[in-house]
Amino acid sequence: MKEKKIDYSIVTAENLKDSAFFENLPRSYLEKIASSAIIIKAENGDVIYTAGEKNSAGVFLLLSGLVKLYRKGQDTRLDSTE
Repeated sequence: MKEKKIDYSIVTAENLKDSAFFENLPRSYLEKIASSAIIIKAENGDVIYTAGEKNSAGVFLLLSGLVKLYRKGQDTRLDSTE
């Protein structure tokens, strides 16, 4: 498996507020979340999460593109919100 490409760009509370998922959270919460957020840049075919993986993220927020999910023989594709 390829190593994840982590972008250590600064994630700000304003970046998070642009997402419908976070839009109603108080700024203090957004700042706390942003302080521990990282950006993972994935290419077609990259695995970004494996169940049971140590040091995995708690929440993934898709900024752009498509993700295909696999679980116990099932798969589902989620379309981009762009």
